[in-house]
Amino acid sequence: MNHEFITEGDPYPVFSLTQDGKPVSDEQIKEWLSELISCEESAYGYRKLTVCLQRDYQLIINKKKVYRLMKESDLRDYSTESTVGNGRKIRVHCWRTSFLFPAMSHRRL
Repeated sequence: MNHEFITEGDPYPVFSLTQDGKPVSDEQIKEWLSELISCEESAYGYRKLTVCLQRDYQLIINKKKVYRLMKESDLRDYSTESTVGNGRKIRVHCWRTSFLFPAMSHRRL
C-alpha cells in the first residue's frame, strides 16, 4: 500500500458565515463568547453557547468549532476526573469562571 498521498487536513477557516451569507471572523466570535459567558444568567457549556450564537447572532456554526474557539481563547480552564457512585471514573469539564465571578470559582458547573 502506497502512503505517499496521505496529507494533513485542511487548515481551520478563520471565519464563519451568518444565515445571510456574510463572513464573521473568529476573533469576533471569541468576543461574543466572552460576552455570553460574562452575563449573569449565562450558560457555560459549549453546546448551549453554540445555540446562543446561532440564535442571537444568526451564525452557521457547530459545537466543535465553538469548543475549539473557547479552547484557543482560554475560556476552557481544565478537566478533571471524578468518580460516580459505583466507582467508575468520568471526565468533568470545568469552564473558566474565576476571572468573571470570583465568588463562583470554587463551584463545579
